[in-house]
Amino acid sequence: MNNRSLDPAPVILPHLTVMIVLNLALQVVIAVDGHRIGAVAYLGTAVVAVAYAAFHLVRGRQLAQMRFGRLVAHVCGFITVNLGFHIHAAWLVMEDSPAIRGEHGFPLDDGWFGVLFGMFVFWGSSLVCHLIASIAQQGYEELHA
Repeated sequence: MNNRSLDPAPVILPHLTVMIVLNLALQVVIAVDGHRIGAVAYLGTAVVAVAYAAFHLVRGRQLAQMRFGRLVAHVCGFITVNLGFHIHAAWLVMEDSPAIRGEHGFPLDDGWFGVLFGMFVFWGSSLVCHLIASIAQQGYEELHA
């Protein structure tokens, strides 16, 4: 096994920066749209997802040559997207906003419930699987001389 690894900073830091900026913009757009999780939020999240996927397609080979490169890139996406929604939701709860309140006795709006729990659980489960696989492969998913 070749222990030589590419420097992750020039590849992953720009990705993290883009993910932070896109997710901040997404949360601002959701706020302007009345803090509702609906078509606008779904479209904005899709834009973030396309940027995330494009990064992995374009930089996938380089990420595979970095120790835990793909895993760190996966974590960057997971944390920035989920943290953005969770901070936004926490703000709405603190403000006692009707935008996050559910109906018919359910404490959360259906849309907010989906992004806070559904997305977190399904994406988080895949992240745990990725973590296990990365550790089992000693941090390298692919090595090239």
